[in-house]
Parts: sequence; C-alpha cells; structure tokens
Amino acid sequence: MSLFASAFDSGAPAGPSRPLSFGGSPATKAAGGKRKRPSLGDGKADQLRATQVNLEKLMSRVDRGEVKEKQGAEGLGQGAKKGKGAKGGKQQQQPAKQAKPQPKQQQQPKQKQQQPKPDASPKAKKAKHDGGKQKPEGDKPKPKGDKPKPKANPNRPAPVELPLPEVASAADDNLTDMQRAMKAKLEGARFRWINEQLYSTRSDDAVAMMAKDPKIFADYHNTHRALTAGWPSPPLPHIIALLAPLPKASVIADLGCGDAGLARALVPQGKVVLSYDLVGDSGVAGADEERSGKGTDGWVVECDFLTRVPLPGRPGGLAAEPQPKKSKKRDPAAAEVVDAVVCCLSLMGTNWVGGIYEAARILKQGGAFHIAEVTSRFVSTDEFVAVVESFGLTLESQEEPSTHFTLFRFTKTAAVPLGPARGEAGWTERVAAGEDILRACVYKKR
Repeated sequence: MSLFASAFDSGAPAGPSRPLSFGGSPATKAAGGKRKRPSLGDGKADQLRATQVNLEKLMSRVDRGEVKEKQGAEGLGQGAKKGKGAKGGKQQQQPAKQAKPQPKQQQQPKQKQQQPKPDASPKAKKAKHDGGKQKPEGDKPKPKGDKPKPKANPNRPAPVELPLPEVASAADDNLTDMQRAMKAKLEGARFRWINEQLYSTRSDDAVAMMAKDPKIFADYHNTHRALTAGWPSPPLPHIIALLAPLPKASVIADLGCGDAGLARALVPQGKVVLSYDLVGDSGVAGADEERSGKGTDGWVVECDFLTRVPLPGRPGGLAAEPQPKKSKKRDPAAAEVVDAVVCCLSLMGTNWVGGIYEAARILKQGGAFHIAEVTSRFVSTDEFVAVVESFGLTLESQEEPSTHFTLFRFTKTAAVPLGPARGEAGWTERVAAGEDILRACVYKKR
C-alpha cells in the first residue's frame, strides 16, 4: 500500500495506486498502444480528467494519420462515438481504417444537388410551363388573321430603266432658282415612285393606293404628260390619226386614258369616247387645271379596266367556238357596243392580261383594238401577239413610229373572247403567264 495519498484522491476506498501518465508508459506503447482507461470518479475533477484523456487519444490518432480532413467534423465525431463503446485499441481504430469512400454512383446525386443550377432561358421556362415539351423554332404558330402573301415570280424579267429627264416645275414668282430646282427634283422623285408602284403591283393594289391619296393620279399624269411630250414622236397623235376616219357616233373606249387626251381630240369630231382610268377626274383637285384653267371637267370615269369595264359584252370562255368567217349581219344576241378600243401606254399592272380580255369582251366583232406600248418592255413581241390573239383577235399591223414605242392594231374575229374566261379554270395561270412577257418600266434615279 502507498504511504502517500494520490493528488487525485476523491475519497474512494484505499487500495493500491500508481502514478497517472497521460503519455502512456513505454511498456504500454510496446504492447501495441493498449491501455486501460482509468476509473473516474464523480465531480469536476473527474470531468477534467476524462476530457484530458479524450484529448490525448484524439491527438494520438491525428499524429498517426488516422483522421483525414475529408471526413470533416462529422467524421471526427462519428469516429469518436464508435470508439467509445469498443473493446481494445484495435477495435477503436477499425472504424477509421475501414472507412471507405462511397461508390461514385451514390455520390454523384449529392454533387449534382450541391452544384448551383444556371438560370433557365426564356424558351426553357416556357417549355417547362408547357409541360416540358419545347416546340422547334420552325413550328412557331403564325399569328391569326395574317394572310399569306403571294410569292414573287422569280422568272419575271428585270424591269426596264429609263432616264428621268428634268421636269420643269410650275412657275412660281415667290421661289428662287434653287428652290425651283429642288421642287422639280422632288416632283421627279415622286413620279418615279408612283410609276414603280403601278408597274410592279396588281391593279387592285394601285386602286387602293389611289383611294388613300387621289391626288397621286393628278401628280403622276401631269409629270407623265410632260415626259411623253419630250419624246421624238409621242404615241397619242398616231392613234388619233388612225381613229379620225371612223364615222361620227362611233364608240371608242379609251382604257387607261390618263387625262383623257384622246377624248378631247375626237369628241369635237363627233366621236363618242368613253375614258376610263383608276381615278375619275370629277372632284379631284388639280387634275385638269393646266389644260382648262377651270379645274376638273369630268372626262374620266373611275374604273380598274384590268379587272372590269362597266360596259356590256358577252364573257365567252372555254365553251366558245372561234368564228373565222366574218358575217355581214350582226348577231342579234350580241351585246357589244364599242367600235374601237385603245390602250395607250396603259398595260401597266402585273395582271395586264385582264385588260386584253376586257377589250375582247366589250369590242364588237370586226372592231379594232389599238395598243401602244414602250418597245423596251417586250421580252418577245411574238409572244405578246400570241397572247392577244388567243382571245379571238388577229394582228393587222405592227410598226414602230418612234424608237420609244411600238404600235399594234388587232381586229376582233371571234364573236366572244376565247380561252379561259375570268373565273374559269386556267384563268389564274393565263394571267400569271403574262408577267414573263412584259417587263416593268421604271425610271433611273438621278
């Protein structure tokens, strides 16, 4: 028995004692690090002693490399907790040695959850909102109410570009020379734009344009009259000379009459001239001021002659049969009243074939059809003549009185228009084929 009381004596029954060593005796270390935990008593001293023992064990494990950083605080606590109930030092170290990393397949879900998700794009959010099904970009729904636009004809011949000469503006004493020149330039640019619209679109589109601004009609024809007056030989005097021999009371239909120059020349001779164009000159400010000086005179009847002329005439069509032999007696069923039809530089819309049909419909059998058109517009004059003759007309003469235009004279030999009529099968193709025969006529920019 010890003769000296232990420094950590807690009042327990006397018995053999030995000095307490925190570092462990050499014999203990040699035995593989096995040592028994000293019995602890109650009280604060016992708690301090237990804490020191646990700290010593933890530091020993760190020195031996048994504790790895990847386990973190949870691994340390878990190892200490497992070793608390173990028997012997080897059993206490087994949890640290047997700790194996989890399989990659099990760790991947945790890593994916820890990674921050990028912000979804607006299309992905919309697809998620629609149930996860994202529609391809090519299948986007078209807005309701939009009508498909007709595709442009890729085979249509290129337009003819004509030089735009200087057009003298109306005299105005309040303008300087520079202002007059600028005004003339603006008027020429406006004319060029209107002209391009008339030649590159259908006639119904031109009607809509004129309806929005009726003064376009007057502005265009005032400039057009000045331009054609500068030609070496304008076409209108030639047509007037061809129609002058007709007897009095002969009915002439001027389709696309402009400012009704033909009527002004022939009506005083006793002819009946019916003038039609996209805009009537009754009530259009400035439409005829330069000629009469009194404003509008009411010569022009509003009409889209490429679509419909308000005159009687049998429609003809696929069921009609050609009648090559002329009959001196008039057919009692004939409704036509026109003796001659004129199209003077007026086959402008892309649907110009409709104007040929209307001329053949309203013209009497044996009547004359005069056409004057810019020579450079024709891709092939033979193809143009073939289209006109397909309606039951026959070419009588073709000449070029000027380098600027070509003059045709046809005679209606059939009683009614031949081939597909408006509204019948094949009419749309018949009109579309005309786009490849006549070029658009535009003026160059200065």
